[in-house]
Amino acid sequence: MERFFFHVHDHWGSARDEEGVELHGLDAAFGHAVAAARDLIAEDVRNGWLDLCGRIDICDAGGVLLYSLPFRGAVEAPPCRR
Repeated sequence: MERFFFHVHDHWGSARDEEGVELHGLDAAFGHAVAAARDLIAEDVRNGWLDLCGRIDICDAGGVLLYSLPFRGAVEAPPCRR
């Protein structure tokens, strides 16, 4: 198991993950970040706001950035049809 840290950057500012989460590799960390981004997006939508410009940075225990997940990458938003 590896410890990953998920730092959130959105319209509210930045929030550093000081505790991290132990997961089985980067694929699991990516899945965790997608779920977290969707939760944050859903909470904002419930409050009447949609921020797809935010991101979650996945870092390892040494603070090295492994992947940056834009909120836009956590959801599918097809174009509107008339």
